[in-house]
Amino acid sequence: MAHYTVNAKNYALFDYEPYLDGNWTPISRPAKLKYDLGDVVYIRHTNSIGVVIGCIDSKGGELRTDMDGMVGFHDIEFAKLKHFRTTDVNVLDRLKKELNIK
Repeated sequence: MAHYTVNAKNYALFDYEPYLDGNWTPISRPAKLKYDLGDVVYIRHTNSIGVVIGCIDSKGGELRTDMDGMVGFHDIEFAKLKHFRTTDVNVLDRLKKELNIK
C-alpha cells in the first residue's frame, strides 16, 4: 500500500522552507527524497501522527512535522492504518477525517 499524503499547507502554521541543505540554506527540491511535503508519518518517541510540513534536510536526516517540530528520520516511519489504531496515539481529528479513518 502507498503511504498517506495530504496538502502540507493545510497543516502548517507558517510558510516553512520546504527543502534545506545541511547548513539550513534553502535549496530546490532534491531529485531523491525519503520523505516529502504532505507525507503522513508516525513519530515513535511521542506516539504521534503528523504531516511533513517542511524543512527537509535529507543529508542531515531531519524534517519538520506539524505535531512535533523537527524530528529525525530515525524516529519516524510512514503512517499506516495500524498507527492510527495504536492506543493513545496523538493525531488531529481533521487529519483522520481527511483520510477517512474512523
